[in-house]
Amino acid sequence: MGVLSVFRDSVTLVNRTTRPLSVRYDGEDIILKPGENPGFPLVAVPYAKKQNKLMGSQHPINPMKFISLVGVKDTSDDVSPIEKEVLAVADTKLEPMDRDGSFYGEPMGKVKLLKKTGFDPYEAQVEMPAAYDVNPNID
Repeated sequence: MGVLSVFRDSVTLVNRTTRPLSVRYDGEDIILKPGENPGFPLVAVPYAKKQNKLMGSQHPINPMKFISLVGVKDTSDDVSPIEKEVLAVADTKLEPMDRDGSFYGEPMGKVKLLKKTGFDPYEAQVEMPAAYDVNPNID
């Protein structure tokens, strides 16, 4: 484990999926096998959680609230395995944001785009009315 082996504090990080996950910290890649991974550096735990979000599970208002695919054993983190049905739904998502409200029940409102058109050639040639003159006293 190269550079990361110099850190003394380590924890047991649990991969909650059935596939290997990757974590990058300080330019070094760590592969997490499914299940428990003992000896994981404590300093890299926040990076492992942020880099392994369940797709479509990030809260639409609070970006720090999401379902993580990893958890630390013997803490308040959820380390139970994620069901296959939930992983199948997450595999169809294209982004981490929960826009349809499937996890938090708060769907995001639809954004209405305004159709902005530019000036046509006639409008571009029309002079401004006198009411909009900056300084009408100048001759």
